[in-house]
This record gives sequence, structure tokens and C-alpha cells, in this order.
Amino acid sequence: MILYIITALAIGGLAILSHFQPHLAPPAAGFASALLVNLGRRTTFKNADILGALLSGAIVLFDRFNWVSLVFLPSLVIGCAWLRLPQKKLGSDDRIYLPALSFACVTLILCGLRSLLLRTAGDISSLTGFATVSTWMAQTLEDGASQLSGETQKDFLALVANLKEVFPYYYIGGQIISFTFMMNFVMRLQRIRDEPVRPLIFFKIKEPYVFLLIFAMGAEIFRYLLERRELLYISRPLFVFIGTTYFLAGLAVVGFMIISSRARPKTLLSRWLVIFLVMILLMKPIVGAAIGLLDIWFDFRKLKLIKEGDIA
Repeated sequence: MILYIITALAIGGLAILSHFQPHLAPPAAGFASALLVNLGRRTTFKNADILGALLSGAIVLFDRFNWVSLVFLPSLVIGCAWLRLPQKKLGSDDRIYLPALSFACVTLILCGLRSLLLRTAGDISSLTGFATVSTWMAQTLEDGASQLSGETQKDFLALVANLKEVFPYYYIGGQIISFTFMMNFVMRLQRIRDEPVRPLIFFKIKEPYVFLLIFAMGAEIFRYLLERRELLYISRPLFVFIGTTYFLAGLAVVGFMIISSRARPKTLLSRWLVIFLVMILLMKPIVGAAIGLLDIWFDFRKLKLIKEGDIA
């Protein structure tokens, strides 16, 4: 009963926070979803369902189908549905992709329904907090440009103009990433005692999820051929999300290579080699993303174990 009350108060507090800071709604919703999963693991599925239904109704009444309800409704549904999935069959990539795709699809559907039901609905950019964040970012960058002069100022202003153009796509993709990563982070912290946890160095993306990359590339091609700029709101956020997951998979591969290497970096040269490799990945994330993508087919970790004779 205490856990039930604490979970309800915590999710309610996250919803109120998101109401006043809309740009924090996706990560807060991921937190709320993980809390619901935690309740279901420690009690019964029925308790989680009841709490999810009660909180969903309360949030709808509180927020009246604004951004908080559009974000928290799918998150609570995802939390209840996650308890019914066969956890032993889920990979580390499933734990990132399935919540993210479900969250994006259901939120998009709810936004469409809201626009149909509420003819006087406000602009979605103002609801999501995008307008506030973009205005703040633009003002900050322009204030920085005022302290420069000459060619340096022109180059900086050109960079600001480019950032203004691409920021909407990064914002949408970043919101989806913040939801699923927050959900996974909190669930990992709240794991039940003796629950198996797969080390992050084994994070790997399975081949079926490559269809998302193909879909994003197809949307980008059709956007160019049909001159439909609105398709950028599909392809670019997908590229941001997919690129982030591939980068993490690349870091996992490199981390596995370093940890499992029999030649530990005891010499100065090998230490600098490791530092240089990590710096390259951080400075050029596309390198890490490329490693994560290639690992889908080549499975570098398995190849390394075979080479060392650990696998027949």
C-alpha cells in the first residue's frame, strides 16, 4: 500500500512538473512509466493497471488534452504493457526501441485526434515547449554573436542560422531519446534483487531494426523527389534517434574490446592508444555509429572471441 501511494504521488508530481516545464515532459513520462513497471514487478499486474487507469483519468482532467496528457497517457500504457512482455526474450535493443516507437506512434495519434476534436487547439510547438526552448537558444547565441566582430561574427551568425534550421528535428528526436533512456535508466536502478542485468558492453542492435534506417532513408529520398519539406519531420528525428543508438552500440563494441583484451594497457603507448580511440569516438560520433551499424552483421565481439579461441 505504501509503494502504491508513493508511486501515485511521484507520477502526479512528474505530471505537474511537466505542466509548467513542457520540454521536460518526455523524460518525466519515461520516469513515470518506469515507476509503474516497478510497482507491477513488486506487487501484481492488476495493481499497476488500476493505478495507471486512475492516474490517466486524473491527468486528462488536469491537463485537458494538452501536452502533458498526450505524453503521459502513452507512457502509462507502455508501463502496463511492458509487464506483460516476455522479459527473458527481450534484448537490450528491444528495451530501447520498443518503448520509443510505441511512445512516438501513440503520441502522434493522440496529437492528430486532439487537432480534430479541438478546433481551437494551440500550435503544437508551443505545447511541447519547443517555441520557448528555441527562442531561448536563439537569444543566447545572438547575444554571443554580439561580442564578436568581422569575419568571425559572420561565420558565427551563419552557424546560428544553420542551427535554427535543423534544431526542430534534433528537438523531436531528442525528446524521444530522453523518454526511452530515462525509462531504461530508472528501470535498471529499480531492478529487483537477483534480477539478471546484462552489462552495457553487450548492447547490440538486432538486424530487424535496420528497417527503421531504411524507412528514414526512403522518407528522405521521397522528400527530395517530391519536394515535401514536411517529410523532414519524419526522416531527421529518426536519423537522430537511430544514430544515437548506433553510437551507443559502437561504444559498447569498443568497451568490450578494451575490457576483454588479454593485453591490458600497461604500457604508456597502449594507454595513449585507448585514450586516442575514445577521443575519436567522442569527437566523431559518426565513427562510433558506423561501428555499431557494422556490428549488426559482423558481430565484432563474437569474432574477437573466436579469434582468441574462447568459442569453438
